Amino acid sequence: QTPPLILVSPQSCTNAVGDTVTFTSAATACTPLTWHLFFNSAPVTAATNSTLVLSNLALVSAGNYFAVATASGGSSTGAVATLTISVPPGIGGITANPDGSFNLSLTGTPGGTYVLEATTNLWPFALWLPLATNTLGTNGVWSFTDTSATNFANQFYRLRHAP
Repeated sequence: QTPPLILVSPQSCTNAVGDTVTFTSAATACTPLTWHLFFNSAPVTAATNSTLVLSNLALVSAGNYFAVATASGGSSTGAVATLTISVPPGIGGITANPDGSFNLSLTGTPGGTYVLEATTNLWPFALWLPLATNTLGTNGVWSFTDTSATNFANQFYRLRHAP
């Protein structure tokens, strides 16, 4: 007897926070198969078939997934699929300082590079100018103080992915 032959392994992918992802495996063997699915080398509780569906993804869902198929002839491990979770750029909060500057709490995908832009007028056409560019750390948060805001009566902000 021989171990199962893995025919299909889950594929690496990038999904957004809140999305659903499905990892599918397939194998063949001469005797019935049992499945165990793993996340970062730890067994996934109650994941004992060839398909794993993860709903309402969060940053903690990011990592490496793989399946192990077992039959009477032994076990075979499928290829590792990496799940990357993306976070849309956002401005989590703005606080005005007594000197007229503003503190901004910015969020995005950990390791992603973003440009903070500002304009003083949204009508008729906004001219967005870059204030700063930053690559986010592992927590996906960027704190920025806009000291130039003291020079303007109005200041509007947006955060976007760097080109």
